Amino acid sequence: MTLGRKTALYLAVVVILLWSLLPLVWMLVVALLPADNLNSRPVNLDLSKLDLGGFAARFGDGSFRNAMLHSFIIASATTLACLLIGSLAGYSLARIRFSGKSLFMGAALATQMIPGVILLIPIFLVFRQLGLTDSMLGLVLLYSAFLLPYSIWLLRGFFEEVPIALEQAARLDGCSRVGALFRIIIPVAAPGLAATAIFLYISTWNEFLFALVLTLQNSKTATVALAEIQGQIFGAQDYTALATAAVLVILPPVLIAVLLNRYLVRSLAESAVKG
Repeated sequence: MTLGRKTALYLAVVVILLWSLLPLVWMLVVALLPADNLNSRPVNLDLSKLDLGGFAARFGDGSFRNAMLHSFIIASATTLACLLIGSLAGYSLARIRFSGKSLFMGAALATQMIPGVILLIPIFLVFRQLGLTDSMLGLVLLYSAFLLPYSIWLLRGFFEEVPIALEQAARLDGCSRVGALFRIIIPVAAPGLAATAIFLYISTWNEFLFALVLTLQNSKTATVALAEIQGQIFGAQDYTALATAAVLVILPPVLIAVLLNRYLVRSLAESAVKG
């Protein structure tokens, strides 16, 4: 690659990074600046007067804290459920031959082509009949149903990349299929599981439409709480409150991605080499 092409590539990377990160940096600056600095004209960007009062106010808001806790519980439970069931189903589809496998995979993929808004009213009516409205269990079941086909497809692909010789050696040593799955296949495919877990957690955490319609106070999620804060400050122009809430809402998925980053990078690297 010539010097000119390298320079152009690096410039393109810098532009993309700035385009992606500047809104997040600005949100963090707004969260840390006093409200008077933001409401002044022009905006006073004196970074020597950073204030953590907005974060203290958010942590002091019991409703917001509960919403964050609800999202954490729902996202964690959904991720674990989809990983467990998806691992069993993905392994079966990767290793076992049976009639109708292609039809099953096609049907699972077809379910993802239906817009969620079309199912909103029927799901609400069913949940009301079952007593699952404003329930964390209801959201876990709902999100698991929507995300399970994705996890099955992803995990099936990762399991197919594991050499079958490893499983055969484990079977010769006395392992059952389930034992080989949890002792051999899953540890080897750990990067793939980490990538799937990040996808599942972020998808669940960021979901808004069903959480807005199906929850009140007992299971209100962080995204719904953030929308409520946005509505409350619409006339007050308290941008610090909205920015601090937004920073806290995006923090858990970012931490999950950082913690599992090495597995994700390893998975991408292995996929690139095999491809």
